[in-house]
Amino acid sequence: MKALLFQLLPVAYAFSASTFILPLGQNSPNYTFALSIPKNSTDIYFHLSGPTDYSWVAVGTGRNMENSLMVLLYAAANGKNVTVSPRLCSGHQEPVYSSALAVDILNGTGIYGNTMTLNARCSNCVHWGTGSLDLKSSSQSWIYALGPSGGTAAMLRSNSKTASIERHSRYAVLLGRFTMDMVRAISDSAGLPASFTTAAGSNMDGSITIDSNWPSIIHALCLCGTFVIMMPLGVTFLRIFPRSVRWHWINQTLSSTITFVGFIIGIYLSTMFTKSEKANSTHQIIGIMIGLALIIQLGMGSWHHWVFKRTNSPTIFGRIHRYFGHIVILLGIINGGIGLTWSYASRSVVIGYSIAVLIICLVYLVALWKAKWDTKHYKRSNVSAVNELNQPGLGYEL
Repeated sequence: MKALLFQLLPVAYAFSASTFILPLGQNSPNYTFALSIPKNSTDIYFHLSGPTDYSWVAVGTGRNMENSLMVLLYAAANGKNVTVSPRLCSGHQEPVYSSALAVDILNGTGIYGNTMTLNARCSNCVHWGTGSLDLKSSSQSWIYALGPSGGTAAMLRSNSKTASIERHSRYAVLLGRFTMDMVRAISDSAGLPASFTTAAGSNMDGSITIDSNWPSIIHALCLCGTFVIMMPLGVTFLRIFPRSVRWHWINQTLSSTITFVGFIIGIYLSTMFTKSEKANSTHQIIGIMIGLALIIQLGMGSWHHWVFKRTNSPTIFGRIHRYFGHIVILLGIINGGIGLTWSYASRSVVIGYSIAVLIICLVYLVALWKAKWDTKHYKRSNVSAVNELNQPGLGYEL
């Protein structure tokens, strides 16, 4: 009789579960999500795991991010434990941590080898997110995400449940959908199976999507390109070719237009991430100041040129425009470096930016030397252009 009882114990405590497995490569652990629901209960026991090569792994309810309940998993600051962050998402933007979601951590949670693992129970997840989870559905919709991967700069290490998971411009994020059979997940016992090696009661819904932060790339290219290359070159051309006043104006106007495009994209980016939504970072504050200063600078420069063309006389706006331009370009270059650091750009990108700044400074110094040499040894033929060049306030020249 005792022998028969021990034979029946494994059956009595067997767990039913639906399991989704996403293979991520030959030498990489799979992304795995599984859940088990005790009979006559709304508690959800779930397992979430993925490779430590990715900065974070996540699972969410519904087919889209809007109104989705999401659980994020990433390495703790010491790289040995994990941080579990239940979040709510209002749209296609970074989800926000919610302390109201009752997620209890169970045994087996942590980092084992090169796998981040979470075993947990949620007692109020059924009625959150995109509608209510239908525990009687054989094809309940879910979304998954992993990212980014590919370098140290992309890795998230934090003990904070509110840590930002900004999409990085260099490293892609994997996104996708799947469905799960919730009926199959109903179990006679409360808990999870010991291991998950085979997918069961789940199906891929579409293919894997590669998501990169292209607005961030455009934002950086627009602003770094104008302040490090275009605007300084506009000044340099004017020093080398003093009669190119019109080309100076065209170049600086085009540069300013591109700058405002980058500025607008920056505002859009600020709404996507929790760390930037309050617009109180150094990068954002300086960026707003530069945007306002650039409008003033354009106004002063245009007024000076309009008056000088008619009177051939200097103006106070011209003098301010000349030196104020130095400050605008300098702040733009400095803020570009701050922005790259703030966005976790790789070391190679920061070094490349620094080299570009150094080169443009050397080019400008050579142009400045040439202008002074020409002034000393040659007589200019175009007196009007020379006079305007020598008057304070022509442009961004030093």
